[in-house]
Amino acid sequence: MNKLANEIRMILVVKLASRPPKPSSYKKLGSRHEHRIVAEKHLGRQLARGEIVHHCDDNKQHNVDRNLAVITQNRHASIHFTGTKQTPEHVAKRMASKAATIAERKSAANA
Repeated sequence: MNKLANEIRMILVVKLASRPPKPSSYKKLGSRHEHRIVAEKHLGRQLARGEIVHHCDDNKQHNVDRNLAVITQNRHASIHFTGTKQTPEHVAKRMASKAATIAERKSAANA
């Protein structure tokens, strides 16, 4: 039984390690999230403890400085948990941004 459990564990590890990242996950440069690196370069300093980098358009793949806001954890929680993210205007903005990112990737892939 123990040998079987170890074999199953190894199969899962190999499968998980070989999966491509989900498109909804944050891009990484090395071991760091790209949006944090972009924000630090824009600020000219490292992020302080408690500072969060928020994607203004909610698109985790859109890591340009004009789309990123460095805010406190409390402010970030208030943005995400007050229900404002589900207004028709906000949803439309989020969907438009995702569509633009997909179009950019397709044109970059074809270039």
